[in-house]
Amino acid sequence: MTDRKATQRGDLSLADRVELGLARGYWEENLVAGRRAAIERLVASMAPLRGRRVLDPACGRGSVAVRLHAEGARVVACAGTARQAARARSAAEKGLAEARPVFLVAAEPLRNFRPGSFDDALLIEPAFLAGEEAQRDAWLDQLDALALERVFLLLREPTRWSTLAEGGGRERLPTFDFTAVLREIHLATRYRLERSAEAKRRNSALRIVVLTQGRF
Repeated sequence: MTDRKATQRGDLSLADRVELGLARGYWEENLVAGRRAAIERLVASMAPLRGRRVLDPACGRGSVAVRLHAEGARVVACAGTARQAARARSAAEKGLAEARPVFLVAAEPLRNFRPGSFDDALLIEPAFLAGEEAQRDAWLDQLDALALERVFLLLREPTRWSTLAEGGGRERLPTFDFTAVLREIHLATRYRLERSAEAKRRNSALRIVVLTQGRF
């Protein structure tokens, strides 16, 4: 089934609809508007990007990887399946005329690279942080081993509108308590908070978090 057919049949997940800007109704329009505004602020916070080696280990449909590449970053983006990687490559071909991000298939994307391979990593609403403790710890260990200069996170924070904005509980985007996430990262990795900023749009609350290597 092609993505066009999926769109026509309404088979796209909430996360895909938000990334692609295909909102269904008022609450999803909030999510789309909030995410777009936050991505632009995130890209601005990463500047200057020209020549930076950036890892996007869970690239979704690849839209953020394409955006960073357009700013001059050298992006490697990982998808969980061959179908997801092909879909992201196809989107990049439509959005970029010349060189494009490298899209790889990687079930465990952080294990595939040597320390020092990248300057920055980008984690957009990282579902692993809301997963089981063992899975979360494994990701954090792998992230720490990459010895990145900077890590950028975009976290969706819980609000009193969360249930409505997530389709009444039928489809849910992961939300995170910023303080709890930061504590986990501090305990498990070398990365320390450099700055954070709330990116609020209508009833959608996201937080941009910038981490750098700490001194011991």
